[in-house]
Amino acid sequence: RARQCIAEGRTHGGDLPFGFRRKADGGKGRSGAAVELEPEPAEQEVIARMVALAGLGKSLRQVAAELAKAGHLTRQGRPWQAMAVKRVIDRARSAWSVSHPAK
Repeated sequence: RARQCIAEGRTHGGDLPFGFRRKADGGKGRSGAAVELEPEPAEQEVIARMVALAGLGKSLRQVAAELAKAGHLTRQGRPWQAMAVKRVIDRARSAWSVSHPAK
């Protein structure tokens, strides 16, 4: 369900996925919070860098180290950890496969 919501640009509750923000003029859920998501450009660039580094064969720890060297921090202002990098990369790949199904 979460993958489908992200692919459709909607939130499924909980924390917003890295790389997205709530649409200011989006639809409202039962709680009154915006439920439609839109890409957060700066975070999308970090995701693209993560995916590219992983595609070059870098380990998750190496990707996290490269992000730290470049000054990229998590939303909480902390350095990236390997497992957090893995979750972001997995989510990006999953969203891609949902929005671009094989023919």
